[in-house]
Amino acid sequence: MTPRNDLEHLAYLLGSDRTDVQNLLRNASLDPELRDTATDFLRIKVAKEGGDPDDQAALPLVHRLPSGLMRLGPVWNGRQQGPIFAIAEGTRSNVQHVGVFGVTRSGKSFIISSTARQYMAAGGTCWVFDIEDEYLVLIQAVSGSRQPVAILPHHLRISFFQPPCASIQLKTWLGDICLLLRQEVYLRDGSLNLFSTQMLDLVRRKHESSGPDNYPSLAETLENFSNLKFGGPKVRSGTWLESLLNRFNMLRDAFEETSHVTSSNMLQQLAARSVIFRLRGLRGIPLQFLADYLMTWLSRFKEGQQS
Repeated sequence: MTPRNDLEHLAYLLGSDRTDVQNLLRNASLDPELRDTATDFLRIKVAKEGGDPDDQAALPLVHRLPSGLMRLGPVWNGRQQGPIFAIAEGTRSNVQHVGVFGVTRSGKSFIISSTARQYMAAGGTCWVFDIEDEYLVLIQAVSGSRQPVAILPHHLRISFFQPPCASIQLKTWLGDICLLLRQEVYLRDGSLNLFSTQMLDLVRRKHESSGPDNYPSLAETLENFSNLKFGGPKVRSGTWLESLLNRFNMLRDAFEETSHVTSSNMLQQLAARSVIFRLRGLRGIPLQFLADYLMTWLSRFKEGQQS
C-alpha cells in the first residue's frame, strides 16, 4: 500500500468515513494553507489512538468489530484494496496460533497492537511481551477494571518451581522447567531425571520445613545444585550441571527481587487481566527464559482451569 501523500495515508489509518476526518480533509482541500495543519491534527489523532503515523504500510485502525471476529484490515495489492482479512476470536475449543512476518516497518507491530486492542475492547484479556517498549499505548485500549497493567521484571515476585495450579502435577511442571532451562534442547544425558530427582527431594524437604504451600526459591535451588558433585560414570551429568549452574546464576542476577520467593499467587492474579510485560533491557538467557516461562505458565494454568 503506497498512499499518494501523508494526509491521505493518515486519513486512511483513522478511517476516511469518520466525520472529524472528513471535516479536516474538506478544509485542507479548500485552503492549501490549512493542509499542514490538518496533517498535524491527523498525526496527533493517529498517535493517540495507538497507531504509528510514520508507518507507511500500517493497516487502518478499526473501531467497530464484527461479532466473533478480530479484523486485521484490507489487503493492498499495489493497485487497489483487496478483501478484508480477519481471524476468529480464540475460545477454549478454538485456540489460535498466528504468526506475523514482514520486513522492517511493514506494519507487524501495528497488526499485533490493533488485534490486541480489539480483543481487549471486546472483553478479552491478553498478555503482551514487549521487548522494545512499543506496546505501552495498549494501556489506553480499555479503561476501568479491565485496563491493562504494565509489569517490569523487577516487579515480579514468582516462585518458579511452584506449579500454576493444583491440577498440574509437580513432576510435570518440573519437567517443563527443566526444558526451559535447557532451552528445549533434548539430550540423552539423563539430565531430566537428575533435575527432577533433585528437585522433588528439595521440594519434599521444603514442604517439611516450611509447609505444603512453599517451594524452593531460586536461591535455594542454586545452593542445592552447587553442592552436588559428580565423577566417574556421571561425568556427563556433571557437564550439564555446570551449564545449569551458569543459568541459575544469570537468572538470580537478572531477577534478584524474586530469587528468594518461595510461594506466590501473583501470576494467578495477573491471569485474570491484560498485562504488558515490559522486557526491554533483558537480554540473552534471562530474556528467553522469562518469556518462555510466562508463556508456559499461562498455557499450563489454562490447561488446569479446563480440567
